[in-house]
Amino acid sequence: MNTELRSRAFAFRATACHMASYWILGMLAYSLLDYKARFESSVYAQFMRPLDSPWYAAGPALQIFRGVLLAAALYPFRRVLLDEPRGWLKLFGLLVALCVLSTSGAAPGSLEGVTAYRK
Repeated sequence: MNTELRSRAFAFRATACHMASYWILGMLAYSLLDYKARFESSVYAQFMRPLDSPWYAAGPALQIFRGVLLAAALYPFRRVLLDEPRGWLKLFGLLVALCVLSTSGAAPGSLEGVTAYRK
């Protein structure tokens, strides 16, 4: 398989995995964490759009762009992620460290967010 076809296949797989996990985990979080009450009466209301916003509804479809961006960022490391033993675990650790714990904003659940919000 030529390089261009491999890179397109990798981008498609990464984007599809991102979109599927975003949708599944988003639906679980929405139903288990009572987003409506949480977003209307807490600190989230200060920086999150209301649930009836068209942008909120467009979020899952817009994840295509984030998936392509993630695929482009991960492509140079594809051999580590796909060919080495436990590559998926390395990817998981990388994403948790970079995207959850050390976000550049004070997102709830991040290291910055732990100290930034008053209860």
